[in-house]
Amino acid sequence: MTIQKLITFLEALQEEDGGFTSDNRIKATAEYLVIHRFCPHVTFGDTEKARIFLKDNLSVFASFEVRKGFKLMERILQISAGIPEDTAFLSEKFLDLSVSCVSVSVKSSLLLVLFFQNIENNMIKGVLEEIVEYQKELFKTVSLNSLYETAHNLMTFKVAREKYDVEKIIYQSCRWLSENVFSYNTCVDILAETVGVTFFCGCEDEKPTRKILPVVLKSQNTDGGFPLFAGGKSEFHPSLLGLWALTESGVE
Repeated sequence: MTIQKLITFLEALQEEDGGFTSDNRIKATAEYLVIHRFCPHVTFGDTEKARIFLKDNLSVFASFEVRKGFKLMERILQISAGIPEDTAFLSEKFLDLSVSCVSVSVKSSLLLVLFFQNIENNMIKGVLEEIVEYQKELFKTVSLNSLYETAHNLMTFKVAREKYDVEKIIYQSCRWLSENVFSYNTCVDILAETVGVTFFCGCEDEKPTRKILPVVLKSQNTDGGFPLFAGGKSEFHPSLLGLWALTESGVE
């Protein structure tokens, strides 16, 4: 296993316009910038070109389009996660959406962006409490979806930690995730994300997390990338998460 080979694989996926080759280039490019924000030591590619790519794909009518259906809102939210400072003008719209009838998983994504934008509002605490209660419900059922949602909620909780008391739910979520992720031990993507997010949250001492890392390492393909599922072809998302996991855990 070599990190340099993984980095070379990932760098080759960044296209001339700054976006990354993927089924959803906007989402992939935003995820790249989010992981870089979480872990600046994840150094590959050109972050400035990636930011420009997202800016170029943000409609001038974004403040109106954000309420024109889920697909448009999701696209704008993805872009905003990657370039939150450049989309601060949308924060009021995101805040309104966070207290609307959107799903709790979307509310978690909205809060993540609002935290990135350093927005403070009395409504945020109530939305965060709703996400915490939803997370407790996720603990009751082990599924690939509940594992992914827990990993994503942990990112929101970690960023919320600076201003809100979420230590207990972070610990509970990290422990539950690391103990149950082996139910889907062929999904390299969720294994890598579990390692990355638990280390990111400071829960690296959890024994199950330490057992996941060798499984991720063994899944690296000969081209340097990681597959979504063991034995599959290398893809951007699991490879990005793989690099995050290896970097956070200190593997060289």
